[in-house]
Amino acid sequence: MQCYLRCSSLLSLVVLCVAGCDALGPQTQLEKWVETQKANQKLPKKIGDAQELIDIRAGEMELIQVIRLKNAGKSISDQQKEAIQKQVLREVQKKKNQIEDLINFKVLMTFQYQNKDGEMLHEVLIRPWEDL
Repeated sequence: MQCYLRCSSLLSLVVLCVAGCDALGPQTQLEKWVETQKANQKLPKKIGDAQELIDIRAGEMELIQVIRLKNAGKSISDQQKEAIQKQVLREVQKKKNQIEDLINFKVLMTFQYQNKDGEMLHEVLIRPWEDL
């Protein structure tokens, strides 16, 4: 049996990948990919001027990416939250053809935004099988 990985870049340095494999289910492949990414990448990774990817995790059929907003305080405005939501959705829509496996396997994409103290400021949930 042969496994293959299909990967695409998202939000510059953020890489999403879900594998299709006859031997392993999508959850196992997602977990293995996350382990590999954590071993190979040096986190935090800069995403633009004001954001850093600080963690990648796998939940139950969920890819979780934790992003630090460098200049954020204890909260962000509703306007900033809306701008983040639009930015994430726009970036994911651009890569729709490259994330077919996420769509087919119904993997939830979660983007968690934190301030420098690790406090959660905003969370964007993308259900690519519904939202795209």
